[in-house]
Formats: sequence, structure tokens, C-alpha cells
Amino acid sequence: MENLAEKIDRLADLRADFELRKAKFEADNCALTDEISGLESEIKAEILKKGETFSTEKMSAIWVKGRESWDGKILTGYAVAHPEILAAKKISAPTVRFAPVKK
Repeated sequence: MENLAEKIDRLADLRADFELRKAKFEADNCALTDEISGLESEIKAEILKKGETFSTEKMSAIWVKGRESWDGKILTGYAVAHPEILAAKKISAPTVRFAPVKK
């Protein structure tokens, strides 16, 4: 059975080892994150230039047409004087989206 001094020393060694591993993990993670971001930027630029989706067996880079939008405040004000424009107004049904909780 270990005595208290041995336990404390072992705990200190484990914590030091943990901190070393944690620092290496964070450095590796940072390098991977930078590589991923750079590659994503390159791919996005090429896809936007081509204007079409490109797929492989592992992943797709999906080109999405730009959305058309209108300034609701301006149109609501315009509708006061021109209520006929309200016929073009559409309000979609509410939806639910699921996303993981970030910790």
C-alpha cells in the first residue's frame, strides 16, 4: 500500500503528464484546424468560381444559389400607401431545427 507521500508524488506526476499531453493535443488540434480552414477556403473559392456542386465518394462541396431577400421594414412602410403589395407577402409555417449543444 502506498503511503501518502507516494500518492501525492504520483498525483503530481500524473498531472504533469496530463498537462504535457493536453498541450500536445491543443497544438495538434490548432494545426489541423488551420489546415482544414485553409483547404475549405480554397475549395469554396473554386466552387464559387465554377458555380456548380462537386462531389467525391467522401464529401460534396455544394454550390448554393444566393438568396433573394427584401427589406421588410421598407416594404411594410410602402404597403401603408400601396396595400395591394401585401398580396405578394407570404409567411411560411414555423419549423424546428435540431442542433447539438455546444459545451
